[in-house]
Amino acid sequence: MNRIGMEPTTVEESAESDPAVSDVEETPAATAASAPPETDRADVSTEILELEVGPADSAVAQYALAMRYSRGEGVARDELMAALLLQQAAQGGSVPAYLALSDRFESGLGLPQSFSRSFLNLETAAKLGDAEAQYRLGQRYDKGRTVKKDDVLAAKWFLSAAEQGHVEAQYLTASHFEVGLGVPVDLGQSYRWYRKAADHDHVESAYRVGLCLIRGVGAGREPRVAARYFEQAGQADHHGAQAELAEILFAGEGAAPEYQRAAKWARTAAENGVVQAQFRFGYCLESGFGVAVSHGGAAEWYRKAAEGNHACAMFRLGLLYEQGLGVDPSLSKAAECFRGAAELEWTEAQTKLGLCYELGRGVPQQVADAAKWFRRAAEKADTTARERLGYYYHHGIAMDRDYQAAIAWYSKVVETGQLSSQANIAECYEATGALQDAYHWYNVAAAFGSTSAAGRRDALVASLDPMQLTSTQDKAVETFLRLMPKVMSQRENKAGLPLTLSI
Repeated sequence: MNRIGMEPTTVEESAESDPAVSDVEETPAATAASAPPETDRADVSTEILELEVGPADSAVAQYALAMRYSRGEGVARDELMAALLLQQAAQGGSVPAYLALSDRFESGLGLPQSFSRSFLNLETAAKLGDAEAQYRLGQRYDKGRTVKKDDVLAAKWFLSAAEQGHVEAQYLTASHFEVGLGVPVDLGQSYRWYRKAADHDHVESAYRVGLCLIRGVGAGREPRVAARYFEQAGQADHHGAQAELAEILFAGEGAAPEYQRAAKWARTAAENGVVQAQFRFGYCLESGFGVAVSHGGAAEWYRKAAEGNHACAMFRLGLLYEQGLGVDPSLSKAAECFRGAAELEWTEAQTKLGLCYELGRGVPQQVADAAKWFRRAAEKADTTARERLGYYYHHGIAMDRDYQAAIAWYSKVVETGQLSSQANIAECYEATGALQDAYHWYNVAAAFGSTSAAGRRDALVASLDPMQLTSTQDKAVETFLRLMPKVMSQRENKAGLPLTLSI
């Protein structure tokens, strides 16, 4: 006579008939689980569950017969008989039987529902080395399902299953190492397990491997290898991977750009709702990269991306409205787009919105608002914004005139080769009495073609003694030679002339 359901077969009971498992260590979790929570304390009636069954050849045969009863294959379906056979198979050392009993106690199929007994059978199967049981036990601890949540034990069991090749456990092990959940953060281990799972066609892991390789996190930066993993995941319809692949192909990282493939993948991801891909495909249509130019199509995709708060898409859409490309021209709509992008901290849009306020294009002319937006962009190193903010301090526009503040902003611009700022900073130096500095920058501006700067330079000659003049002129020559490549790079150089000089 066999009894089923009173207590699940434990590791110790199994060890009595199977010496191979006699040394399995009882974990604190197992001990704790042996005392069911109050909601599971009601004992199961032995009379209800007591049945007899004939001898079976082996635990494997008992498990197989149990499955036949459960499915009604060749016999009448009988879940109670299946449960009894599973109990006998478990007592005979069948690990799958423990797992099946765990499922039945959890669902109440052929047995009274008992979460504590479900847990103990699952834990037994996990301790006996079953990878699926280890994975499921990890899930229980991870989610706090029918047991107290425990990140350390979750990570332990996921790792045990991962080491046996359980692909989903490999992915979860990688994610735990990535964020330090139950284990110390180890990006190298995270990458290692993502890659193992990816190499077994785990789609999300392939995407994560691509991210590691494109960012150089946990592994060296290898854009072309990243592209292979993104393509693997993209072909399995992972939308984020499709978008990432488009970006790599467009930028040509590690190889020449592949604009047609980039446009293809960008469109696929865009149609799947990925905001960055909507922007990228719009940019391809605007610029003719990999597809025929279509400003109307570009505006449509920019608009979709803008609805997803993509700042650059808002900015590009604003430019189309400003120029009337693919849309009816509208300075007010352009300014609205620039404002949306500016509020999302897109620097170019902040400068553009400042110019709109300065010139009254699409918005009322308000130099105070212009100054506000120029300042925000200038603090993020935008050259035009820095020049305009310097100009406002220089001439006292929307603020008190302040030559020193103007010089501070102009000085951040002159080294970029921006020509107007050279004469402007010279004026500020002259106004503060720093005549050598004024002569220096007038001389540089004149050399780059400013006739007004040449006049002011010549007027200052009489104010400097010969030693000051020689020193300042030598400094101007050095500055001119240093800035020459930057200035020439901003011009069309049809003759292909060298961008450096020797004087």
